[in-house]
Amino acid sequence: MRILGKLARSRRLRPTGRTLGFRRACFLKTEVRAIHWGDSRGRLETTKGDIRANRVIVTVSTGILASGHFDFSRNCPKASRVLLLHCLWELQPCQILDRFSAFPSDLPERVLAEVDLDSPILIYLRPYGFDCVTGIVAGRYADWLERSGPVDSAAVVKEALSSVFGHDILRHIKGDRQSAWRGNPFVRGAYLSARPGHFHQRAVLGETVADRLFFAGEATR
Repeated sequence: MRILGKLARSRRLRPTGRTLGFRRACFLKTEVRAIHWGDSRGRLETTKGDIRANRVIVTVSTGILASGHFDFSRNCPKASRVLLLHCLWELQPCQILDRFSAFPSDLPERVLAEVDLDSPILIYLRPYGFDCVTGIVAGRYADWLERSGPVDSAAVVKEALSSVFGHDILRHIKGDRQSAWRGNPFVRGAYLSARPGHFHQRAVLGETVADRLFFAGEATR
């Protein structure tokens, strides 16, 4: 979470990190418990005391917002918007790194693979010019892969690759990495999909609350 505005002087709270640009203090390892936005200034209850600011920009994930981890004083009107936007069909990327020395240059940028009636996997080939493959799955299947662990997740994407390009492609794989966003306490989810009929809530979520509380990030677009 980023906080803009002049910070109130307090004996209980002092900047613990370096002062960044624009003369704003940076507080590291500081958990926000509640946001009070109804007064003349914003006030944040944190594990290191209160922080007051003229403007508050909330950039945490929608998974954190929807979890109710911290409280919006006076029932922030945007909190319900977050719940409407937040849905189970989030995306869980699983990356397989590869040098791609054997890949022809005329291959498509992405393919959709489905093996043995499993959930489909969207595979990006050399995304942004990097020598890797990114496999993306969603929803309950993504949760199941995350719980299964990195070895099983890598095996699933490798199987999807070989079903499209042949088993020989596996010998070019040099390593792999997987995300585990659902179980990450600082994320609690992944990319956001709006529920049917609620796409317009993204724009509403991006509007200012009382000229002092702002929501930013992927969910507002």
